[in-house]
This record gives sequence, C-alpha cells and structure tokens, in this order.
Amino acid sequence: MDKNIEMLVVEDVFENAIQRAKELEDTNIKLKKAFKTIKKLEKNYRAILESSKDALVVINYDKEILYLNPASKKLFGQNYKELIIDILNFDEIENSDKEITINYLDGNKIIANMCISEINWESKQAYLLSIRDVTDEVRLRERFKIQSLTDELTQLYNRRGFLSLVENKIEIAKCSKKSVTLFFIDIDGMKDINDKLSHNYGDYAIIGASTILKETFGENDIVARIGGDEFAILAMDVDEYEAKRIINKIMEKQKDFNRNNEYCFNVSMSIGTAYFNSEEPININELMEKADKKMYENKKNKRVQRN
Repeated sequence: MDKNIEMLVVEDVFENAIQRAKELEDTNIKLKKAFKTIKKLEKNYRAILESSKDALVVINYDKEILYLNPASKKLFGQNYKELIIDILNFDEIENSDKEITINYLDGNKIIANMCISEINWESKQAYLLSIRDVTDEVRLRERFKIQSLTDELTQLYNRRGFLSLVENKIEIAKCSKKSVTLFFIDIDGMKDINDKLSHNYGDYAIIGASTILKETFGENDIVARIGGDEFAILAMDVDEYEAKRIINKIMEKQKDFNRNNEYCFNVSMSIGTAYFNSEEPININELMEKADKKMYENKKNKRVQRN
C-alpha cells in the first residue's frame, strides 16, 4: 500500500477513535449528571416522605415493610409491625382508597383513611400506603347524620329518620311474619296552648308528650316526631290486643304527667293505630293513612264526649 494512503487511513482511524472517546466522555458526563439528578430527586422524594404529616408505609408484594416515615411511627407506636400486619389482613392488595380501623393493644382504636398505590421503590415494584387519622371527621359526619335524622326539640327521630328506618322493619316483619302496629298520635288543643299561652308552652307540651312516649315504648320500637304536634311509632311484635294495652299505658302515664305537671295546662293525646298484616302487606304510607284516620276518629269522639 502507498505510504501516503496508509498515513491517511491511520489518521482517519485515529480521528474516529478520538471522536468516539469524546462521545463516550460526553455520555459519561451526561450519565453522571443524570445520576446526580436521580440522587437529588430521590433525596427530595425521601425528604417529602419524611416531612409528610400522613403516615407513609412502603411494603413489597410479600407485605414486608420496606420503609416507614416518622408520622407512621407516631401513628402506630412501638407495635407498628403488628398493627400494620393487622390492617393488611386482606388477601389481595389493590390500588384503593378505604376506611380502616386501627385497634391498639391498649384497647383504644381510631378510624383512618388508607390509600394504596403502586410505586417503584429502589428499582423494584412496591406499594405505598398513605394513612391518615380521620376519627374526628368520621365522628363529625356521624353526628351530622344523626342530626339530620333527629328532631332537635325532642331528640326523637324526625319524619326523615322515621321513614328511613321503618321500611327495613316492615321487610323484617314480612319475612318473619311478626306483628307490627303503627301508632299515630296528635296532641290535643295545641292551637289553644300556642295562642292563649305562648309557643314556649307549646314546646313544653311537645316535650311532655315525647317524654310519655319514650317511657312507654321499648328500644326496638321506632318513636318519631313527624310534624308539629304529631308523633308516629312503629312497634314491633305488637298485635291488636297488645296495642290496646299500650294505649292504656300511655293514658296512665299521661295522667301521672299531668298530676305532677307544673304548667297551667294538661297534656292530652289522641291515638290511632293500624296493624301490618304480612299476609296482606301494605306500604308505610298506606299504614300511616289508616292510623291517621283512626287518630282523627279518636279526637272527634273525645270532642263529642266533652260536649
């Protein structure tokens, strides 16, 4: 080969080698920068995990704990391993958001929201559990729910609360073929009490009537104030004979209340009843209409007797 040509080939190979070396060096620099960036991101990610107020737990697919942030240790305490295993007692872990109960060894418990998501942890697939104590929120929510179903003056169920509960009770009665009686009760002379005395005295009459009904009916019965001076009670395991006995009991308690009543009026109630027959079932609205009609008959008869 010609020496000049040979030199050109050598120079070309050398230049290519230098170019490759530069490219490798550039790539190496970029990799180092990328590695530093990744390390920085990991450090920032760790810092976020460490500073989070939520309890953050990383577990692998075998439910082994890989990481806990300080908030986790504060939430779970010294027995964090047992408690975390306890809340992971389901067979399959899925990306989800659910309410859980954390039962502490001392008997205390809290309600928490747990969000589960898949992450990459140290180049391996894992699960991140984000856990927040929502006990106060749940209690507040339950209190608002109770308030929405409860009459403020008497602390009995309101109409909404009554209707939301009786459907289930009637379904139970259908299946078990048990007797159910609906009592519909109206306070007599409420207009006169409000007009001649005051609405405060009207409230006293309503509270007095509700006290009598609370003392008469049992825990399994649904007692409600469904209107201004109207009450409805769904009594379980009560047939026609038992209903008459309960009405007599209401009248006796009414007498006792009036005997000890410090106000300048007596509480008097008109009562109507309707019986649920599982062989010929009717809905709650029809049952209430029947009991309401009977109540007005009772009120009318009392007026006739007074005159």
